[in-house]
Amino acid sequence: MIMRQAACLLLETAMEGCNFTRTSVTLIQKLALDAMKIALNSAALIEISPRLFYTLVGFSLLYTFVSLVFFAAPLMKIQRRVLAVEADLRYVLVRLREHAESVAFFRGYQYERECSETVLDHVIWSSYKFAAIELVYKMITGVVQAGFGLMPMLVIAPMYFKGTVSFGTIQQSQLLFQTLLSGMMDLGKELNDIAKLGAESVRVKDGVEIVTHVRLAKIGGETSVEDRN
Repeated sequence: MIMRQAACLLLETAMEGCNFTRTSVTLIQKLALDAMKIALNSAALIEISPRLFYTLVGFSLLYTFVSLVFFAAPLMKIQRRVLAVEADLRYVLVRLREHAESVAFFRGYQYERECSETVLDHVIWSSYKFAAIELVYKMITGVVQAGFGLMPMLVIAPMYFKGTVSFGTIQQSQLLFQTLLSGMMDLGKELNDIAKLGAESVRVKDGVEIVTHVRLAKIGGETSVEDRN
């Protein structure tokens, strides 16, 4: 029984390790593309208006800080909770399948049903909490992006009326600004993947520690048997 549980735990840890690796590679790829996008467009925007560029950088840093502190941490915590209760639900279902005859013989189906429904409720409510925080974050992000998108007009329009830039420069600055804004805010947009990455890393670490503990316990038991012989 212990070996079966260890095997299930090892399989679950391996699956979470695969998800962790996939999420890490995807996140690194997206961040690398964003870095290239920022590097290619920054010089052009600085040439048009250094003030606009530095305003964008300051806003992006503030936005990233707020996203990581006030949204990433709660999402990561809830994501760990979601993974934990999902694992509990899988354990309950596997246990019911393995002991279905005993449950039916002792007529414990009502108790097992209540336990399963309780665990399922935890899964549903944890998912609801995660979705609620993510919804609030996306709403705030949409409002901020829509409002901050007017910044090029506020900075470049006075320069146009003074005759220092042409009318086409306004559209060019808006295009560059939106491109850079999208690249600099992508770290916040990947908040869901960051939360999953943090939660999966903790789960993988815990799984490896448990499997190592079981392996050491098995080795210790075999050594004790050999000593007795």
